[in-house]
Amino acid sequence: MSKNLSILFLNGAFILGGCQSNARLTFIDKSTGNLYTGETGATYRASNGDAKAQIDNDTYYGVWSYQASGGSYSLVCANSVSTGSWQASDGYNTVNASGTSYNYGTVSSSTRSAQGDGLINIKGFSGAFIRCVFTFNNRSSSGRGQCIRNDGREYDLTIQR
Repeated sequence: MSKNLSILFLNGAFILGGCQSNARLTFIDKSTGNLYTGETGATYRASNGDAKAQIDNDTYYGVWSYQASGGSYSLVCANSVSTGSWQASDGYNTVNASGTSYNYGTVSSSTRSAQGDGLINIKGFSGAFIRCVFTFNNRSSSGRGQCIRNDGREYDLTIQR
């Protein structure tokens, strides 16, 4: 029984871990082209959370926020049933036929905002501060934006969930 409980716990942890959907952040220094990485905390159905990045040998921690701003998409499946009948006669004999056809599927619907805007505010241990503005598309799970550090250094930002 203990082994089964352990397997159940590990499967549950794996499934829940998959729902977290952390986003990968890439910062591209506009003056040098150097790439730096970061990540967010769980983003699945969240509008804010923690963010961190490693830039120029400094570790930055802070928050991100996101506001859905328009457009949407829906996923829908449906069932259908069709019936029909047919009759033929040669003047002496009549033949009748009827039938029903069933088509099955899953009825479900999910509507999500397709895009939105967000902010990332992170501060390094050295005291440096970076502020980013970005757009994000839920359908493609990607986004892009612009960041500026308090000393004027600028970064392009890409986001991939």
